[in-house]
Amino acid sequence: MHLVFIHLIVIISLQLAQEYLKVQTELALLIQRKNDLLKEFEIDEQNHQSSTRLYDEYNQLMEENESLKLLTQNLSKQVQQIRQIQQRRR
Repeated sequence: MHLVFIHLIVIISLQLAQEYLKVQTELALLIQRKNDLLKEFEIDEQNHQSSTRLYDEYNQLMEENESLKLLTQNLSKQVQQIRQIQQRRR
């Protein structure tokens, strides 16, 4: 009876050791997956910041473009007015 009890303890201990190794392996895999996800998140965050920066830069360039168009129109009008004045003087 005593040997059966010892044998049962050994079997249970082995099963517990196997379960412990299984849990440790799963834990290591989950930690690795967490680290991978964190890296992906950092890359996504950098891409988002880059996209936001590019969007802001695009908007700024569009505003500058509109300003330059208006300036060109105004300068063209001024040149036209100057030419008209010069033609009247002749």
